[in-house]
Amino acid sequence: MAVCISCGEKAGFMAKECAACINKRIEIHSKEEAAAKEERERARQDLIREEHTRIIRDVKSGFKCFLHKTEFIPVDSEITGASFNFGQYDDSRVRLSGLEGWRVVGVVSRTFGTLLQNKVDFNSVWAGGTGGNVSGAYVLMELELTPTNVENLSEEIEEFLQEAVT
Repeated sequence: MAVCISCGEKAGFMAKECAACINKRIEIHSKEEAAAKEERERARQDLIREEHTRIIRDVKSGFKCFLHKTEFIPVDSEITGASFNFGQYDDSRVRLSGLEGWRVVGVVSRTFGTLLQNKVDFNSVWAGGTGGNVSGAYVLMELELTPTNVENLSEEIEEFLQEAVT
């Protein structure tokens, strides 16, 4: 029977470490990982606080600053009578964002392609394909921070930084 390389006790057949030492090593490693993760999150939160303060200070002194976000809008799509369920058209989030000061600065279409087949009884034969069909759109939006609105938008800036800073 093999001897544990860590403590010298019996390790078991063809083992280098006993179960107790393996478990202890795993526990130590888990605690180290948790401490490192906690430290990374603490550093992240410190950076977010610093950036939040800097943004407000810079905007108040006249520096132009913008928040950006993307909203996805599904589009009903149909090809020669075949419907594809991409969801119902709903631009309510974009319209509501406009009421909060966000403006649309760009749109990127989302497209899809599909295989077309000829089906006769149980046989199916490839008949071609179609691509570039629009299934939705990514609406790119921005919110300008100004000296007059930056204090009122402090929570939005904080939320933005929580999402953006990794």
